[in-house]
Amino acid sequence: MNAFTKPIRLFMQLVFLEVTFSERFIAGNQLAMCSTFPRFIRRLTALKCSHRNDDFKMNEIVYNASIRAADACQQQFKSRYWNCSLSTHSKIALQAYPETAFLFAIYSAGLAHSMAFACLQGIIENCKCPLSTRKVYKVTETKTIFEDFCMENNIEYGIAESRKVLQNDKESDPKWKIDEHNKEAGRLALRVKDKDLPLNCRCHGASGACAVRKCIQQLPSFNTISVQVMNKYLNAIYVGSDNNGISPQLIPHNGKQKITPVDLVYNVESPDFCEYDQKTGSLGTKGRICKKDSQGSDSCEKLCCNRGFIEKTTNSTVACRCKFTYCCQVTCDSCQKLTITHYCK
Repeated sequence: MNAFTKPIRLFMQLVFLEVTFSERFIAGNQLAMCSTFPRFIRRLTALKCSHRNDDFKMNEIVYNASIRAADACQQQFKSRYWNCSLSTHSKIALQAYPETAFLFAIYSAGLAHSMAFACLQGIIENCKCPLSTRKVYKVTETKTIFEDFCMENNIEYGIAESRKVLQNDKESDPKWKIDEHNKEAGRLALRVKDKDLPLNCRCHGASGACAVRKCIQQLPSFNTISVQVMNKYLNAIYVGSDNNGISPQLIPHNGKQKITPVDLVYNVESPDFCEYDQKTGSLGTKGRICKKDSQGSDSCEKLCCNRGFIEKTTNSTVACRCKFTYCCQVTCDSCQKLTITHYCK
């Protein structure tokens, strides 16, 4: 090896190491993204986390779904006995509680919504439909609203793909039947009514006047979907099974009730979330922040489960009486702010 080729070979080795490290970092990052989706939902399904580069889009979609679902769950349960702490999910999922029903539904809805959004944005190939499918849905004095069949196509695509990816056809016990039903109920929450679909409107008129607005229906926000799923949780149906081992049928304990595809179902009453219980996954409510004068579920009386609460007062320095002086400064005084916070005993 001559003096000229040696530094070139050394440079190529460094480049190879850098590329290899980069590929391993990306691969590990992809696995981490996909692994945020709960194992208890993706077990025995077609959703397999992969480090292959061609799976990057799917891993990103799964990651977005997981983040949306987790955020929505914690937002909906933030002032309840069980606050949807991520550390409790795997224990909760072992039993068919009402809270388990919500988890399976919201994560399934999250994946359907992420798939629909990816289709809408053109991230997924061969799923977007032509704009010619729009037609007038409603006309008012100031608005012309177009019903967007592309939007319906995107929503149905998201539902179908979520169903295909998360379907577990390897089990046949009543718990499996309940979980599969709740996953489907979550997916179907994407089919919101036309009046609830958000609109993207543009003004039309002479000299920029907004005499008439043309509006096109948009994908419903995931917040809208999570509210629907929460309403189903609050009205979840207690069910039993006909003990058919091959294909068990769910039967409501209240004979007057009927189970529809959009209902959430359960067959085990919620555990006592007031106290810590490692077996059930309950963290208890000790140390939770509550509101002394509230009448809702975040009140100290309810959230603290009649154990009482403690009051802590803190002083902090904040900017106040700010003024703008020419030119161009803002000057403020320093004020003491008293904050009173209540914690459950």
